[in-house]
Amino acid sequence: MNQGQALSTSFGASLQRLTLIIPSFERRRYMLRAMRYWSGLGPQVHVMDGSKVPLSEVELAGIQGNVHYHHHALGFHDRLKCSIPHIQTEFCALISDDEFYLPSGVFAAISYLDASPGAVACCGRVVRFWNFADEIFWREDYKGFIGYSVQSTDAERRMIDHMERYTPSTIYGVARTDAWKNAISLLTHKEYAAFALGELQFEIAMAFQGTSRVLEEPFWLRSAENDGVRGTDISLMPERRFETWWDSADKVSERQEMLTSMAEHFVAWKGGDKANTEQAIKRAFNAYRHRPVSPPAKAFILLRVFRALKWRASRVLFSRTYKPGGVWYRLDALMGYFEPAMPESAKKSLREVRTLLMHFHYGGSA
Repeated sequence: MNQGQALSTSFGASLQRLTLIIPSFERRRYMLRAMRYWSGLGPQVHVMDGSKVPLSEVELAGIQGNVHYHHHALGFHDRLKCSIPHIQTEFCALISDDEFYLPSGVFAAISYLDASPGAVACCGRVVRFWNFADEIFWREDYKGFIGYSVQSTDAERRMIDHMERYTPSTIYGVARTDAWKNAISLLTHKEYAAFALGELQFEIAMAFQGTSRVLEEPFWLRSAENDGVRGTDISLMPERRFETWWDSADKVSERQEMLTSMAEHFVAWKGGDKANTEQAIKRAFNAYRHRPVSPPAKAFILLRVFRALKWRASRVLFSRTYKPGGVWYRLDALMGYFEPAMPESAKKSLREVRTLLMHFHYGGSA
């Protein structure tokens, strides 16, 4: 039995209703780890690899037929566009090559969508993991996910409600395939030079199409193993801040082009008046732009830089003795932190993921 099959067999019927899209770029070991994790587990998996050199047949040996490898030496947005025709299941989700979804969390999300016909996406709470000092440490991440939902019956109200208290709760969650394909087709229609604008377009598009919810149990395991991979896409460069692009007098025609394009897509999906839809989209972006942010954006960025430098320095200077601060937990303590929101199936999956990670980092190469 491979790693994926060992993780869970009790959610097979639900997992088979899901397709996962995994973009990857120049991270062979992590890409292969993700493929082996899902191999034989249930979902259809399509890995969209933009690396210069494709994986070899030897590297792909032993990976089961539910995992499909596609090599396209293209940017992130173009690879997302290439993924659309491959999705034939009822539900789908996007995930990074170095991260995991818990089978129990996927099952819970699909169960929620089955019971909620007006919902287009669902996920659960987020756990970040980090390898250090011969151990895997854990902490809760994206605490804005706790209790988060977008539930209005009015499409404009959903968009504004979501964006004025923004957290990216649908782009890394289980989604209805038709809604997901609509949103991905929109953000890949044209790329703009504003950092993570595609994510914002996706989130607004999903809110327009229906409701969403974050469940209480753990769902998404985020990796702290690597720095982000940006590639060459103009919208993935952090220095091209959205706020600057949105406020710039030089970008008026470009913003108008985007808003008009989004409105045309939305009307094609759901009908309605294009002018009114365009204004509603603009109000949603303005809600995001003027949302309360604490601490202020510049101070927050400087704080993150300071913490990152302090963390890296501590690891170098005190490599034999450094341990994570109080927000990081060993696995048993993390499970206690989540009680009673963590079912036994999630605990089992987490233990198995820890075993996988320990082997990956400390027990030999992948």
